[in-house]
Amino acid sequence: MTKAEKQITLVQVRTIMADDFKNFSKILGNVFCSKCGVTLFTAYRIFLHSSGDIILRGVCSKCGKKVVRVMETGENQAAAKRAEKIFNSKKSDGHKKAMTALEMAKRKLEKEMGFPGGAKELDAA
Repeated sequence: MTKAEKQITLVQVRTIMADDFKNFSKILGNVFCSKCGVTLFTAYRIFLHSSGDIILRGVCSKCGKKVVRVMETGENQAAAKRAEKIFNSKKSDGHKKAMTALEMAKRKLEKEMGFPGGAKELDAA
């Protein structure tokens, strides 16, 4: 993670992507590994770049090598504005309570996307 990146949650990705979020599970299952070719993430972290792009950093399900997928949001002005708002937001005192609620929402979304226990987001560092 660089200074131009901020780790975000799956719920925040859903906020940024809005209706396009329905394609998120396809993105998780379509990442390129230099060793294995097209593969899927077994573990991942989600970052938001200051440009508004969403970056997925994870592990290849076949060989365990690190893989990265970038989703550009800048072409969609509404998504870019939502991304900018999230990138510039500060953590509040109630962050831990909010994270618990977000984690529950994330698990619900993963279940809806067909990833119950499959692709897992890495714990925040």
